[in-house]
Formats: sequence, C-alpha cells, structure tokens
Amino acid sequence: MQEVGLGPKTIDNCHRCLRAALNKAVKWGNLVHNPAVNADAPRPVKRELLTWDVGTFQKFFHAAENSPYKKFYHLAALTGMRRSELCGLKWDVINVESGELRVVRTLQRIVGMRLVEGQPKTERSRRTIALSGGAVGLLKDIRADQSEKRLILGPIWKGTGHVFTCEDGSPISGERVSREFARIVRENKLPYLTLHGLRHTAASMMIAGGIHARTIADVLGHSSIVTTMDVYGHLMVGVQRSAMELLDEKMAGTLPFLA
Repeated sequence: MQEVGLGPKTIDNCHRCLRAALNKAVKWGNLVHNPAVNADAPRPVKRELLTWDVGTFQKFFHAAENSPYKKFYHLAALTGMRRSELCGLKWDVINVESGELRVVRTLQRIVGMRLVEGQPKTERSRRTIALSGGAVGLLKDIRADQSEKRLILGPIWKGTGHVFTCEDGSPISGERVSREFARIVRENKLPYLTLHGLRHTAASMMIAGGIHARTIADVLGHSSIVTTMDVYGHLMVGVQRSAMELLDEKMAGTLPFLA
C-alpha cells in the first residue's frame, strides 16, 4: 500500500479493520493465530487542522451565492455534520417546531455501486442536534423551495424525502458537493480548506465561544470526549488562558503578590 502511494492513515485504518476481522476468525475457531498482529502498520502522521475564521467563511458564503449547494454548506457550518450525514438527512428526523434534528442515516457512494444509504459510523454518531434559529430558518427555506419544485414538476418529482436533492428530487452525491466546494475556494483564492473543514470550523468556533468539550463531542458525534480533545485540544489554549485569568481574579488577595 505504501508503494502505490497510499497515506499512513489509510494504511493504518485498513490494518485495524483486517486485524479486527481476523480476531473474529480466531474467536470462532477458523484460525489459530491472527497473522495481522505481526504486521506493523505505519504510525499516522498528525496533520495541522485547517479551519476558517468567521470573516473567511463570510467571503466563501458570498462567493457561493449562485451555487446549487450553498444551503448545504451553510447547514454544514451551522451543525458540524459530516458530508454523508447531510446527504442522508431526511425531513422525517427534523422537528423545526422544537428546533431539533436526529442523525440516524448516511448516504454515500460505494466504489462500483450507486449511492448507498447506511448507518452513522458509531453509536455516538446517532445523535440529536439542537438547531439554532438560523438553522431552523434555513431548513424552512429549503422546504419551501422543495414544495415549489414539487408543484412545478408534478409526477416527475422524485419524493425521496431527502433535505438536499437534485432538481428532480433525487438525492445528491457528496462527491459533487465536494468538487463544487473546491472550485469555489480555488477560483476565489480563499485559504485552502476541504468540505470536511467546515466541520472543523464549526468546532473551532464553539471552542472559541467557551463551549465545553463534552457538549462539542455530543454535537459532532464523537465516540468519546477523548476524541474531541485529541483532535481539537490544541485549539483550547485560548479558553485555558481565560480560565487561568479567572482563577487569578477569584484568588486575588489570597497571595501577597496577587493582592
């Protein structure tokens, strides 16, 4: 896998999957020993986490004004949802009155197959997300647009129930959304970011706002708070500094040099 140019993280993920499968074979008595245990996978290289600030996102959003996926990008930034989760989002799990949506399915293209509906990647990924007023308003706009298209197209409209669809109501491909995102970034000379970077951007903004890591983990659907701290811990320095300043303030007078 290294010889054909695949990265350390991809190789490590494949090794973990194969090792787990062969462990099952040993448990079931089909193998005496797991040969994958003796294979050393390369250590994944931790890359710098790329995000945008509010100003850069506003520039992107302005540049995406005429994009058919503008509202997809906006909801991605407002919820931190994964691309496959947004593609698989349906109206039956959205309650605009209570301001909530449930993440219960994904939609992605499997090599050699068409779009395939599946389950979120972990049990923690099956989650409920509280929606902001802006997100509720955005979803109402999307639903109104769909209602208008359904009336115009009549029997041609494919009623799949998806929130984000093609012009005929059929579900959209995540690859198309990503390619369009990359085009907008490139042509408008914005700082490099992938579509998944909007998820990181949402997390970084929550961190900057002082939101607790446990809450961020719940919103993003991380398997544990450890994952959140491992991915975003380096962004929490500013929050930590504010906490230390608060301690100084609260303890003023308890030490001579703080008085």
